[in-house]
Amino acid sequence: MNTETPIIPTCTHCTVPMTEGFIADGGHRGFVDVGTWVAGAPEKTAFGSAKTNFRDRYFLKAFRCAQCGRVEMFALEKRVMPLN
Repeated sequence: MNTETPIIPTCTHCTVPMTEGFIADGGHRGFVDVGTWVAGAPEKTAFGSAKTNFRDRYFLKAFRCAQCGRVEMFALEKRVMPLN
């Protein structure tokens, strides 16, 4: 169990506390996944999707400022996925 106190960043523009959310990544058949940061420049497969094999991947944690709407993202938690 994670006993760490969550850190809520403040907006770098307005300096007010931000609200946590996430970036929805396109899913399959109506399912939504959490956005992922992938190391390196994108390379396309023969089918037009992005290659991700053997690259570091991290879940994106996003925060939004209620005052100005600014969104800031952090990639802190490594995402372990089976190879494609």
